[in-house]
Amino acid sequence: MSEMGGHVAAYRISKAALNALTLIMAHELRDSNIKVNAVCPSWVSTEMGGGLAPISPSDAAKDIVHFAMLDDTGPTGGFFRFRRPIPW
Repeated sequence: MSEMGGHVAAYRISKAALNALTLIMAHELRDSNIKVNAVCPSWVSTEMGGGLAPISPSDAAKDIVHFAMLDDTGPTGGFFRFRRPIPW
């Protein structure tokens, strides 16, 4: 059994679904001023992440807010960690 109680596959599948939804919504909204991006905050010190996680919730929130506040020239349909694109 894994540290996540045997739910690793479900967790990973949910992240893949989120990434797919990000791409689909970005494509469907491409002619609007709405940006759709996914942000991976990394390993965050929360109840789920545990006390050893190096990222505080407030630091993780800064990147999420950054992408929520993009102007018209910002990216859409991307996946980001620490404000840099990442593959999925």
